[in-house]
Amino acid sequence: MINDELFEFPKMLLVYGGAALAVFLWLSASIVNRKLLLKRTAFDIPILIFFGSQILSTIFSINPHTSLFGYYSRFNGGLLSTISYIILYYAWCFSVTKKDLKGLFLSLFTGVFLSSLYAFPEHFGHSPSCLLFTGNFNVDCWVQDVATRVFGTFGQPNWLAAYIALLAPLLLAFIYYEAVKERHQRSTGLILYLVTTWLLSTCVLLFTNSRSGIAGAGVGLIIFTILSAFVISRKSARSKMTLRLPIQYIGSCFIAFAFSIAIFGSPFTPRISTLISKGASNIAVTPKPAGGSQLEMGGSESGDIRKVVWKGAIAVWKRYPILGSGVETFAFSYYKDRPLEHNVLSEWDFLYNKAHNEFLNFLSTTGIVGFSAYILLLLCIILVPLYWAFSAKKDLLHSDRIFLCAIPAGLIALSISNFFGFSTVVVSYLLFIFAAIAVTIVQKDDRLVLSREELTANQWTGIGIAGFVLLIILWQIFHLWNTDITYARGKAALAGNDLQTGLQLLGSATNALTNEPTYRDEYSVAAAQAAYTLSVNGEATAAATFSQLALQQSQETIAQNPVSVSFRKSNIRVLLYLAQLDPSYYTAAIQAVKDAQRLFPTDPKLTFQLATIAQALGKTDEYIQYLKETIALKPNDERSRVLLGQYFESMKDTGKAKEQYEYVLQFINANNQSLKDRLASFSAGMKRP
Repeated sequence: MINDELFEFPKMLLVYGGAALAVFLWLSASIVNRKLLLKRTAFDIPILIFFGSQILSTIFSINPHTSLFGYYSRFNGGLLSTISYIILYYAWCFSVTKKDLKGLFLSLFTGVFLSSLYAFPEHFGHSPSCLLFTGNFNVDCWVQDVATRVFGTFGQPNWLAAYIALLAPLLLAFIYYEAVKERHQRSTGLILYLVTTWLLSTCVLLFTNSRSGIAGAGVGLIIFTILSAFVISRKSARSKMTLRLPIQYIGSCFIAFAFSIAIFGSPFTPRISTLISKGASNIAVTPKPAGGSQLEMGGSESGDIRKVVWKGAIAVWKRYPILGSGVETFAFSYYKDRPLEHNVLSEWDFLYNKAHNEFLNFLSTTGIVGFSAYILLLLCIILVPLYWAFSAKKDLLHSDRIFLCAIPAGLIALSISNFFGFSTVVVSYLLFIFAAIAVTIVQKDDRLVLSREELTANQWTGIGIAGFVLLIILWQIFHLWNTDITYARGKAALAGNDLQTGLQLLGSATNALTNEPTYRDEYSVAAAQAAYTLSVNGEATAAATFSQLALQQSQETIAQNPVSVSFRKSNIRVLLYLAQLDPSYYTAAIQAVKDAQRLFPTDPKLTFQLATIAQALGKTDEYIQYLKETIALKPNDERSRVLLGQYFESMKDTGKAKEQYEYVLQFINANNQSLKDRLASFSAGMKRP
C-alpha cells in the first residue's frame, strides 16, 4: 500500500496524531489534578500573534478548505498543521525537563543518522526505496536523477539539505558537551557515534547538491563557531584546560568536512581529483554544472525560475496586501499574476503551489500581517536564546550556553535554505521544537506531579470522554491515510489503462472523503474517458450515464474550488471528451476556457485549446487567430508554430510557412527532422526550372 504522496503526507498525519495524543494527555492530567494545567513560556506572545494571523488569513482566504488543511500533495502549512505544531511545542514545554534533554537530543540525532544512512547509497546508484518497492537495489524506480542529488526519505534534495543544515550546529554542540564530560565520565562510544553522525550527515548534505542547503549549513556553522568562541572566551582561565579537548573535537569535525568537500566536491567547488586532472586554470573557465539544481536537467536554471516566480509572488501580495490570498493558496493566486516570462522557461506548465521562497510565500498568502507575524516569531526564537546565552543574570551551565548558541545558528541556516525554498513538515515541526528546547534549558525543572487522590466518577467520565474523542480523531487520521491509498491505486489503474478499476477506486475515494476536490476532479476526468470509450464501442446508454456523472462531478469540483487552475483545466478536458459524443458541448467548453482565461490570463494552454476547438468546428479564421495569440503568450511554443506553418503551407504561402519552421529550428528545436525535410522541399521547389 503506497500513498499518492510518499513523503510529506505520512509525516503530516503523524504530526496530527501526536498533537491529538498530547491534548488527550494534557486534558487527562488536568482532570486528575482538578485544575486546568497551563504553563507560560517566553514565546507565548509571538506564537499567539502568529497563530492569530493564520486564523485571519484562513477566514478571509480565497479557498478556506485549502487554508485549513493545506494544499493537497504538500499538506504542511495549513492552519491545522500550525495548530498541531503549537500543541506539540506546549506539550514539550509542559512535560520535558532539562534532565530529559540528552535522551531527546539523541533521538533527534538518531533521526539524522538514519535519514543520512538511508540517502547515502543513493549517491552510488543504490536506493533503499527501490529495494523495498521493486526488489532491485538500484535507482531505476525514480524518475529523478537521485544519484546526482540524493533525497532519501524526504522526496526532494533541498528538503533533506535543510533538515541537516538545521540540526548540524546542535549536533556539533552536543559533541562539544559530551567531550567536556569525557574528563569526568567515559563517553567515548557516544562521542564516536555523534562524530560518525556528523560526518555521515555532512557527506549526505554534499550529495544533495543543494546550493541553498549547503550555503545555509556553512553560514550556520560559522555563526555557531563564532558564538561558541565568545562563550568559551568568557570562561575563567581555570576552565581553559578543560576546553582544550572539546575544541580538538570540533576542529576535527571541520577538517573532516573540508576533506569531504575536497573528495566529493560541492555546487560551489570542484573535486580535488578534477583539479588535478584538468588543472586549476581550466576549472576557472569551465563552470561546474549545477549538479541537478535545475528541476529538469537541461532546463532553465533554477535561479532564473525563482526570479520569475518571486515576481509573481510580489504581484499577488500587491493584490492582497493585508491578509494575503489565504494560507497555502499560492497555487491558486499565483496564476492570476503569473508573469509572461514564465512561459519561456522549461517549467512553464508546472503547477507552482509554493513561491519557492518561504518569506515571499508568507507575504503573498498571508499578507503583511502574516508576514510580520512570521518574522517576529522567527526573530524571537533566534534572538531570545542568544540573549540568554550571554546573559550574566541567567544561572546557566557553560554547556547550556553552548546549546543556546546552536539554536539561532541552526535557525539562520534554515532561513537561508528557506529563502530559496520552503518549509516541509519536519523542519516546520523543529522550528517550534527549537523554541521549546531553549525554554527547557533556562526553565526550572518543575516536573508535573499528578495528584494521588482517588478519582471520582466525574473524573473518570471526563477522561473517558477525552479518550473517546482521541479515538475518533485517530480514526479520522487513519481514514485520511486509507482514502489516499485508494486514490493512489485508482490513479495507478488509470495509468495502466485499467479504466474500470480506476473508476471504481476513484469513486470510492470521492465518496469516502466528499470534501476533498482533488479526488472528485480525478474521478470526473476518468468518467469522461469512460463515456468516450463506451461510445466508441457502441454502448450509447452506458456512455450517456457516464457523461452525466463526469459533468456532475466536474461541476461539483469547480463549485468546491473555483480558483484552481488545475481543476478548471480538468473541467475543460471533461467537456472536450463529451463534445466528441455531442458537439453541443463545444459551446460549454469554449465558455469554460474563457472563464479560465479571466482567472489565468497568461496561460498559453488555454488559447491553444480555443484553437483546437475552433479547428474542430471548422472556424479557420478563429483557429489561426488563437494560434497567433498562443505564440504571443509563448513565443517558443513549437506546436503552435508548426501548426501555423502547416496552415500557411496549405494556403501556398511558403514564405510565411518557412518563417515559422525556421524559427522553430533556430530557437526551439534544432533536431526537428520533419521541419528540416519540409524546408529542403521548399528549396528544391524553388530551384526547379
